[in-house]
Formats: sequence, structure tokens, C-alpha cells
Amino acid sequence: MSRSSAVAGPRTGIFALAVATAAGAQQPVPIGDAGFENGALGGLPNGWVATQGTMYVTPGFVTAGDPPAPYAGMRFLSATWQAIGLTASPYPAGQTMALRHDVDLSPWAGLIDAGDRQLELSFAV
Repeated sequence: MSRSSAVAGPRTGIFALAVATAAGAQQPVPIGDAGFENGALGGLPNGWVATQGTMYVTPGFVTAGDPPAPYAGMRFLSATWQAIGLTASPYPAGQTMALRHDVDLSPWAGLIDAGDRQLELSFAV
């Protein structure tokens, strides 16, 4: 499944963020490790913080619920605990997994505050 706004320009991962005018002119906003290509396998991607449970960078298919290959690049992010070689889940049933990445919008703060810019996010799941 792919969800997308109209963020233009080159993609460096499965996430793309842009600050745009109402007319559609866009300025890309850097998102560190947007494709989960950096960091240790079995760990969190660089620059991302777990807010509930945890998630793991993995190179490919781990369980039947995982995709057979990354959307782009060589790695993807999984909430599957088998990705790190465990034989039993360390989490209670129904555990929510979540992470966040802080993005610096200070170069556009005045324009955003004035209502002259909007954020557009594009991603694939």
C-alpha cells in the first residue's frame, strides 16, 4: 500500500517531507535516515526514537507478515520481534509500536507561522 501527497523531487527513502506554498512550490525538508538504511541491523534507525515498544531495522523477509523485500534500498523497518532472533515475544499481546523523528523546521518558522507555507508528507507502507 502506498499513501502519498504530491511531494516532488528526489526521494532518499520511504519518507519525503516538503514545505510548500499554497500554489504548490516546494522546498524539500531533510529527514535523517528516511529509508532506514543506516544504523545497526536489529536496532532503531539513526535519528529515530522509540515512543512505544520498539522497532527494528532488518534486511528483508523475517516472517510471513513482512514484505519480501524493502520498498527501496537494502533495509526496511519492522515491528516483528523475530527480526532480532528472539524465539518468543518480549511484549504483551496487542503491544503498540511507535517511533518518531524530529525534523528541524526553523528555517521556515516565520512563513509557517504567517500561514504562507504548509507541510506535505509522502510515505510508503
